[in-house]
Amino acid sequence: MARIGGRRGVAVLGALVALAVVITLAWAEDRKPSPAPGQGPLWSKQCVKDPKDHDVCFVQQFAIALPQNVALLNVSIGYLGPDGKVRMIIRAPLAIFLPPGIQGTIDSGKPFTLPVESCDQGGCRTAVDMDDATTGQLRRGKVLTVRYITMDRKAVDIPIKLEGLAAALSTLSR
Repeated sequence: MARIGGRRGVAVLGALVALAVVITLAWAEDRKPSPAPGQGPLWSKQCVKDPKDHDVCFVQQFAIALPQNVALLNVSIGYLGPDGKVRMIIRAPLAIFLPPGIQGTIDSGKPFTLPVESCDQGGCRTAVDMDDATTGQLRRGKVLTVRYITMDRKAVDIPIKLEGLAAALSTLSR
């Protein structure tokens, strides 16, 4: 079996995974917490301890490529911003082209760009504090389409269903 290495190999692998498999919204089994009441199957509530030992909770959804069970995207949303503002954190794979950032579109609305703030072994991360209007669009929307560009300059669009997000957010405290 031929081995492709380096940046090109990562880009080829990323493109193949993104383009050659059916993208299915599913849970990563090793991270699958119990859904909160009224949440439905798409959004999962997760809580972690902050440095002061307080619970910090958010809801999240994974886009998983099956049958390889490879995470293509993780979207986390919670009241994590200053003064309890809604913050959305998106983690994309490492094999993305960084300059254009990550783009989001709610239903057929105007696209917004999210700059990539860091990359580590878990992927590339962007975080944005949402204003009330955008939060309302997320709560009422049907699909958040997240776009990133692979290293070989191909756009990958991943749909994140927003069904159940409003109910899931209502389980979180500010």
